[in-house]
Amino acid sequence: MIKDLFSLMYPPTCELCNEGLARGEYQICTLCNFKLPKFTNCKESFSYLPLLVGAHLYSFVFSYIKYYKKGIGQKLLQRIKYGNKPDLACSIGFRLGVEFIPPESCFDLVIPVPLHRKKLRKRGYNQSDYFAMGISRATGIPWSPQIVSRTRNNPSQTNRSRIERIQNVEGIFQIKRKGTVISKRVLLVDDVITTGATLFACSEALEQSGAQVIGVASIALAK
Repeated sequence: MIKDLFSLMYPPTCELCNEGLARGEYQICTLCNFKLPKFTNCKESFSYLPLLVGAHLYSFVFSYIKYYKKGIGQKLLQRIKYGNKPDLACSIGFRLGVEFIPPESCFDLVIPVPLHRKKLRKRGYNQSDYFAMGISRATGIPWSPQIVSRTRNNPSQTNRSRIERIQNVEGIFQIKRKGTVISKRVLLVDDVITTGATLFACSEALEQSGAQVIGVASIALAK
């Protein structure tokens, strides 16, 4: 009763256009959902594979939307990253899992790329954790945010060249629970993939501890 009254006084609005949501809509209205530059299937996002640093490591690439600067996809990422919207990140992860990743997939673990503790404290949460949680809920594949840690608070990758991005993330990840990843087939997830340098660095750390990193997933992928 109280919840219904609150909804009447403060109806939920779309995260992207702030218009009121219709019955059956959740977080993103139908029009904005239609405008999102979504990948049509796993095969299409996989076509971006040759552009990623260390792409030879991966057998699968899953991504929900194509990233364009100043586009609606960038607005979605900014809402998730800086707008305190962990539930939105989880929802996008769930959608990706339902639409692209089959229940009988070959992954043993879903592992999010971690934030450094200083950045985590400042932001309040790691959007990749909740994105990974959504994938796990959709597929039934276990996820864990405690396996990998970021040992250095490296500067942002924004506006850096491909080589600078690789150098910026070299050796910044550490595996805290090595026994849990030996021979495991891992799906490694991040919020947005540009050159793939961060994923490559994290993949190397996992592989050195015995994991098989065979797939990567993201909310957005830039071409």
